[in-house]
Amino acid sequence: MVCFTREPLTEAQERWSAEIGGMRTLRMNRGRSPWNLVRSYASRVPLGVERNRNPDMRKLIDTEVAEFQPDAIFVDGLVMAQYLPPA
Repeated sequence: MVCFTREPLTEAQERWSAEIGGMRTLRMNRGRSPWNLVRSYASRVPLGVERNRNPDMRKLIDTEVAEFQPDAIFVDGLVMAQYLPPA
């Protein structure tokens, strides 16, 4: 599992992550702002997608996919769909 977090994982979340075989997280907390809205209009993508663009997440997912080589990838929402590998 790969996901964004706003805060560090709690102890309970760390235990849960270990039980499922590990979870890769990237901390990011970008709120709504006029600047994000302007960038969204300029790039012609939804605000949530533009606001959550992050080159470090792209690298993390590319690395995880290359190492794990999954047969399928589950994506929960548009925010993460932007990181799907082209293949």
